[in-house]
Amino acid sequence: MRKTKIVVTIGRLYNDDRILKKFIDLGADIFRTNMAHQTHEWHDDLLKRLDRLIRESGRDIKIEADISGPKVRTGENPKGKY
Repeated sequence: MRKTKIVVTIGRLYNDDRILKKFIDLGADIFRTNMAHQTHEWHDDLLKRLDRLIRESGRDIKIEADISGPKVRTGENPKGKY
């Protein structure tokens, strides 16, 4: 049993069922998507398709949704105020 996990981050370029299935076939353990990018509809469609492909594979593959946290800025702001 391998201890290292293969995490695949899905973006616009990999949003194709053939490519997602290839990642499954190559041993992906976790599919990750960044919720700060794309629309809610895009993510909804992606997650439904991933769920279907994972079920069809019979493998135990996790899905991780990376949500946007607080935005921390350092330095002076454009108006010179803090």
